[in-house]
Amino acid sequence: MAQVAPVIAIATNVLLRTLVDDKDAPLQCEQARRIVGSAAGVRIHSSVLLETAWLLARAYRLPRAELAALLTTVCEHPKMRIDEAPRWLAAIALYRDSNIDLADAAILIDAREQRNVSAHV
Repeated sequence: MAQVAPVIAIATNVLLRTLVDDKDAPLQCEQARRIVGSAAGVRIHSSVLLETAWLLARAYRLPRAELAALLTTVCEHPKMRIDEAPRWLAAIALYRDSNIDLADAAILIDAREQRNVSAHV
């Protein structure tokens, strides 16, 4: 009987290593890509997505438009399973089109979808 590939949950460092070519950690990038590539699906917790975005912006200095495009690709990838992906896509679009950070964009999108909630970001 053929073995079915598992759905895995990954931490920030694994997601980050699949997305960047880190010259200081080529082996880790290769390992992360192999792990993600062999999985049937990849569960990405919202905190992992947010922390990855922060690191890409701060440590890797990825420009806002490029970061938004990359995060959109991650959220729309058929293998990726992100909690409330439509809300994250809306938050990423707001982040791309404004000057607020992604965490504040996510808070604002969430507040807009709730009744009787006002966001102050």
